[in-house]
Amino acid sequence: MKAGEKIFIDDDWIRVVKVTGPHNFVLENEDGSGYTINGVDDQPQEVLPEVFVSAGKIRSEAPGRIARIFIEAPREMQILRQGPYETLCFLESAVAVIEALVNIDGVPTTEQKEEALDVVSELRHEIRNLTRGG
Repeated sequence: MKAGEKIFIDDDWIRVVKVTGPHNFVLENEDGSGYTINGVDDQPQEVLPEVFVSAGKIRSEAPGRIARIFIEAPREMQILRQGPYETLCFLESAVAVIEALVNIDGVPTTEQKEEALDVVSELRHEIRNLTRGG
């Protein structure tokens, strides 16, 4: 990961503040707490309740400084990079809008409702693919 990138654990996040050298980086969580990781032999640090972070290797083939971050968390916690997390949020809000449309009495026709439900089904499938349900 590069400096500035976020990882979402459920609805909380941690962000790479900077990569300071091979196997070394600084993180912060959303409450502003900072964590310095000093190499692969450094002990994992608890950055959120039950979420521990440690260092991996810098990918030498990647341009610039990129940190490999290992995250240990309970399996039921959802861990996503920022892009997929934002896509997930969009998909979930799209499902809610379509479901609300389907539940409006008298406005959509039966055919429109069936089409909307098909879209909802496809969106739910994509949501499962982004999360551990996929």
